[in-house]
Amino acid sequence: MKKVLDIEKSDIKVVLEEAEGTVEQESKTLRVQLELNQLKTEVDRKIAEKDEEDSMTVFQYAFISSTDYAPSSPCRPPWRPRPGPGMRLCS
Repeated sequence: MKKVLDIEKSDIKVVLEEAEGTVEQESKTLRVQLELNQLKTEVDRKIAEKDEEDSMTVFQYAFISSTDYAPSSPCRPPWRPRPGPGMRLCS
């Protein structure tokens, strides 16, 4: 009877060790998947930030190119009180 119990105990230990190995492997897999998802989220966030910077740069370039920075005649800055001879307000 004792021999039968020892065999069953041994079989149960083997099954338990296999189950623990499976759980450990699944745990590693879940950790890797979690880390991968975190990295993907971080990369997506950085890409979105870069896209936003690029779109702002394009907007700024379009704004700058649409304004006239080289007037045909000299002009005075708007904060000066009165234009001198031959000067005009920039607009």
